[in-house]
Amino acid sequence: MELMLLLTYAAIACVIFKIFRIPLNSFTVPTAILGAVFMIGGLIIVMNYHHPFTNVARTVTVTTPIVPLVNGRVIEVPITPNTPLKQGDVLFKIDPTPYQAEVDEQEANLAQAKKAVKILQQEFAETQAEVENERAERDRAKDRYDRLATANENARTEGRALPFPEARVVEARETYEAAEANLRVATADSQSARLRLDSEIGGVNTVIAQAKARLSAAKFDLEQTVMHAPTDGQVTQLLLRPGMIAVPMVLRPTMVFVHDEQTRLIGSFLQNSLKRIEPGNDAEVIFPSIPGRVFKGKVDFIQPVLAQGEIQATGALVGFGDVSQGRVPVGILLDAGNRALSLPTGVSAEVAVYNDDTFLIHEISLLRRILLRMTSWTHYVFGPIH
Repeated sequence: MELMLLLTYAAIACVIFKIFRIPLNSFTVPTAILGAVFMIGGLIIVMNYHHPFTNVARTVTVTTPIVPLVNGRVIEVPITPNTPLKQGDVLFKIDPTPYQAEVDEQEANLAQAKKAVKILQQEFAETQAEVENERAERDRAKDRYDRLATANENARTEGRALPFPEARVVEARETYEAAEANLRVATADSQSARLRLDSEIGGVNTVIAQAKARLSAAKFDLEQTVMHAPTDGQVTQLLLRPGMIAVPMVLRPTMVFVHDEQTRLIGSFLQNSLKRIEPGNDAEVIFPSIPGRVFKGKVDFIQPVLAQGEIQATGALVGFGDVSQGRVPVGILLDAGNRALSLPTGVSAEVAVYNDDTFLIHEISLLRRILLRMTSWTHYVFGPIH
């Protein structure tokens, strides 16, 4: 930019010297040089302050690494790179054989669990019947003991001979106590069977709930053997092939998915340009890949946090020895008519921002616009020699 101003000033100075036949001496030449210093220096200061410029800009887009949730051998990759895809389209398939086998096994386990619950119901019914039988046996033994003991007690009271031998009464009491113990055991068994049967989670028996949970996990793993497009977009640089092993490792994705979103343009400005950059300011953009054209837009946002300002909690104190100035990312939103440009994402660009809220600044911005267009024209010529 400065070189173009110097060359333009030198050309104008030469024309003036020729037209007006100004002699070259120790006065006119230093005067012309000083004029260049003051004029060009003043213009550069005003332009850099009111009309910031950066040649560090790039188009970016958000991508998603595609990482499978299960591992296995890839059996099919039905997509073509750089071809538009719809949300839900199949990206690739993993061999489902072991996961289908797991689903089949868990379905069998669920059926077995349901059968086990029926067995528990039958066991509970049997224990209930056993309790009733033991209670009836206890009641009979108690009645017999009470009858014998009462008859002997009445005979003693009346002074008569005992109608039943004492040994028979003792035997009846022991029979009653044994029946009482058997009833307690049967009741405990029945309560235990009831607890096993009534153990529920959300109204479902725990045995069945566990089997259903394992079956759901197996079905989920089976579904993950087919990877689908998360949104509309495309896959670029497709290197996955059938026969490769896909593993669920975040640091080793199988492919990169590019979302069908508006490409963003980010300009990286020096920090001393921030004072005159605000959202809504007019902006002009040139691309080296499209020489001779200038695209209009507006400032969309200014990144509120820089990478240099990030600190994280660790076991050590953060040092602040490096205070180098990081550049500030500024988002540029191109006008609607310019968004259809079929440029590869990641191409470089140059951006100028205009803040014309001061007297005569709008007129000076004309110079920045001219210089930006001249820079765009140079992209026709400048470049490596082939």
